[in-house]
Amino acid sequence: MHIETARQMAEAHAGRAEGAAASASAYAPASNTGRLASEAYSHTLVMADGKLVEIPLKKGSGTAAFIDTLTFTVTEDVFIRPDQIGTEEEIAANISAELLEIMGYGLFCQQNGRNGYATSYKMGDKKVNYGFVAMGGQNQRGSICFYFTGEGLVAAKNGWEHRLYSYIKDYAPFARITRCDLAHDFLNGDYTPEQAKQDWEAGLYTSRHTKPVAECVGSDWLTNENRGKTFYVGSRKSSRFARIYEKGKQLGDTDSAWVRVELEMKNKDIIIPHEVLIEPGKFLTGAYPVFIELFQKFNEAIAKPERVKKMQDVGHEHVLKYASMQVSPAIKMLQQMGFTDSQIVECLLNDRADLPKRLMPAAFDCDYINVAFIHQYKRLPVNEHELLQQLGDELCPPQRYPKQKTAQQQYLHHLQKVLPNAEERAKGTARPYDPYGHYLTPHNILNPKYHRKETT
Repeated sequence: MHIETARQMAEAHAGRAEGAAASASAYAPASNTGRLASEAYSHTLVMADGKLVEIPLKKGSGTAAFIDTLTFTVTEDVFIRPDQIGTEEEIAANISAELLEIMGYGLFCQQNGRNGYATSYKMGDKKVNYGFVAMGGQNQRGSICFYFTGEGLVAAKNGWEHRLYSYIKDYAPFARITRCDLAHDFLNGDYTPEQAKQDWEAGLYTSRHTKPVAECVGSDWLTNENRGKTFYVGSRKSSRFARIYEKGKQLGDTDSAWVRVELEMKNKDIIIPHEVLIEPGKFLTGAYPVFIELFQKFNEAIAKPERVKKMQDVGHEHVLKYASMQVSPAIKMLQQMGFTDSQIVECLLNDRADLPKRLMPAAFDCDYINVAFIHQYKRLPVNEHELLQQLGDELCPPQRYPKQKTAQQQYLHHLQKVLPNAEERAKGTARPYDPYGHYLTPHNILNPKYHRKETT
């Protein structure tokens, strides 16, 4: 069964999977906390390309999470119009135009290859990074990779999830989502890494018969330095990996209670359905038994404007904290020298300085990007001669000329001509064979005036 067929079966099995999970919860043993520790948290399994793969379980509300990072692949023919040949330039321009309609921004510039692809194109501008689109390469089988950073998804136009889902459904039904990070923010610390650790110990993160591995990261687990705690569930090499960490402290606010629950899904032994774009909360809730109860209460993710404002507030506090530490001595000095407040500002302010990267307006709204995208460049149509030059080696492989012999090769060729014959060897007049001689530069090359003394 091909992976595309398996993906089509995902929708048919969705109702069956939810029913199986409900029945599993009915007979799951109770933990020592009075909640359910599931040993039979059923997932739908199908055969794809001769391998048994899983379709992630959907539970709860689709609005309980948002997408933080996204990677997917499609084939090149999706972006080739019937009147085009399909050169890389045409494909890149078509992708840029489609992305502008879906996300609100297109391709900015060409870069080196990424992730095994020969060429990549950056999304964003020189100061903000929204991700990249990569294509080309002998082992990529004509695929194109789309990677969106968290910054790129925050800055995208509202409703990009439904627009992208509709585009994939209509034009690229066989697109493969290779990675998708789902997140839910607890701005007031309603769920913490310590609670996640307790739930893991109680078996509430056990969705199969074996408890997943876990790890406590951060110095605050041993000392109270307000640097932040992180609790990992699962292995980074697996298809599911959960992070529960103090997001506010990660961004520099030591007093912040902001905690983020994040699920990283990769298509190693699972099929990530396209529905994750429009129902991310269901896939986050269905990942572990503990999330069913947690996101039944917190079934709405923090709205994007509130999340953006929180990121900006934390960024402002972080910048002001370190600006005060660095600039205060200079201000004290200027005050003692008799400078007024306006003179101090004029003295310390660099007119060429820009906002910190984390607070750039374009980091939160793509409307602030003021660049021309690749498909907006004015170019003349490509004639046949220029097309042949572009295709170059693919249509007309260049003629390969033999390389000039090196000095060592010339020397070995010379020895073949002057080697003594069998009669000279019998008389003992032949020059003895030096097994290491072929690694040395001969004297007659280093010193042209050198002549080997004839043997008498």
